[in-house]
Amino acid sequence: MKKWKIVCIVLAILVFLFFVLPVGWLLGEYFFDSLHHKAIPESIYEERWNLDFPEPIQETYELLGERGFTGDGTQYSVFTVGNENDAFFADFSDAPADEAFLSGFTNGLNELQVPEEQRPNLEKAYQWKFFGMNQDPLLTDRYFDNLYLIWDSNANTLYLLEVRI
Repeated sequence: MKKWKIVCIVLAILVFLFFVLPVGWLLGEYFFDSLHHKAIPESIYEERWNLDFPEPIQETYELLGERGFTGDGTQYSVFTVGNENDAFFADFSDAPADEAFLSGFTNGLNELQVPEEQRPNLEKAYQWKFFGMNQDPLLTDRYFDNLYLIWDSNANTLYLLEVRI
C-alpha cells in the first residue's frame, strides 16, 4: 500500500512537470503578449522585428485577422507619428515599390478587408520598407514572416502590415 502511494505521488509530479507546467506557461505567454499589445500597440512590432519607433507614436487603426496559437496570422496597423524627421525613416526607399512588395501588401489588405479610408494612397508620394524573417529554404527570395511598412510623410502616417505564416 505504501508503494502505491509513492507511485501515485511520482506520477502526479511527472504529470505536473511534463503537462500542466508547459501548457500553463504557453497559455501565460499567449495572454501576457495579448495584454501587453493592448497597452502598448507598437511594442509587438518592436519586439518581433527589433524596431525602435519614433516618439511620439499613436495607433489610430488596427485590424487583426485570424490568429494561430503561435502568433501566426495577419495584422494591420496605422500609426500617427509626431516626429517625421526621426532616423527611423532614414533607410526607407523613395523609389517606387517593386511588384513583389506591392502585391504582398495589397493582397494582405484585401485578405483582411481593410476599408479604403484606412489604406495608404499609393498614387501619392510615399516611402516604403520591407522586412522578412524565416527565409523559405526552397525559395531564397521568399520569407515565412513579412513586415510591410509604408510612410506617408505628408500625413505623418505609418502603415504596417504583418503577415506571419
